[in-house]
Amino acid sequence: NKQSFVDDQFPPSSRSLGAGSFNQCSQWLRISEVTPLSHDDRKLPWTIFSSPKPSDIQQGALGNCWLIAALALISEQPRLLE
Repeated sequence: NKQSFVDDQFPPSSRSLGAGSFNQCSQWLRISEVTPLSHDDRKLPWTIFSSPKPSDIQQGALGNCWLIAALALISEQPRLLE
């Protein structure tokens, strides 16, 4: 069975984003669906951490400033990322 896992407590829907309504439409992607923009970039290894900076992080519509603050702090501590 090659069916992808879906968490019952966190389904890919606006319900998982919180009680407020969001005017912007989001597209839910699995990590396997996220690919480099150009064909040349496909030769590079995919990585999450590549010299992250606090300015790389932006708060969106979720109201998750507590998470953004934590990510900004961690980005300044390379040993925590490792």
